[in-house]
Amino acid sequence: MKILFIAMAESIHVARWIKQLEGCDWDLHLFPSRDVSTQHWNSELTGVTVHTSTTQWKVPQRNVKSKGWRLPPLSSSANVLIEASVRKIFQIYRPQYWHKYLARVINRVQPDVIHIIEFQHAGYLMLDALPYIKVPIPKIIL
Repeated sequence: MKILFIAMAESIHVARWIKQLEGCDWDLHLFPSRDVSTQHWNSELTGVTVHTSTTQWKVPQRNVKSKGWRLPPLSSSANVLIEASVRKIFQIYRPQYWHKYLARVINRVQPDVIHIIEFQHAGYLMLDALPYIKVPIPKIIL
C-alpha cells in the first residue's frame, strides 16, 4: 500500500504520527504542506520518502529517501542560503509551483491513500493541486 502524507514536515507531531506505521511494509511518502527547510525526518522518521523542493547530498537518516533538487555539498550555512534563494526564486517566478509539484508527485507515485494532516495548509494545498492531477484521485483521509 502506498500512502502519501501531506502535512507540516517541521511538526514533531506529524513525525510521530507517521512513525506509528514504521513496522509496516508500506510505501510511505511525505509531502510538506509548506516549502520550508526544517523537517523532523532527520531524527524521528525512518522508511519514508520526503518530497521537497531542495535536498542535501547526504541524507542524515539512513532509512529516509529524499526527493528534490540536489544541493551541492557545501557547508550547512551555505546550503541554508542556497535553499532560501531557490525557494524565493520559485515563489517569484512560479507562484503555483508548490501545488503543481504536489500534483506531479501524486501523478508519479500514484498513492492508494492520501492522508491530509492539518486542513489549513495541507487541505487547501490539495484542493489547489486537484486540477493538475492526471491519474484517478485516490481516497483522501482528513
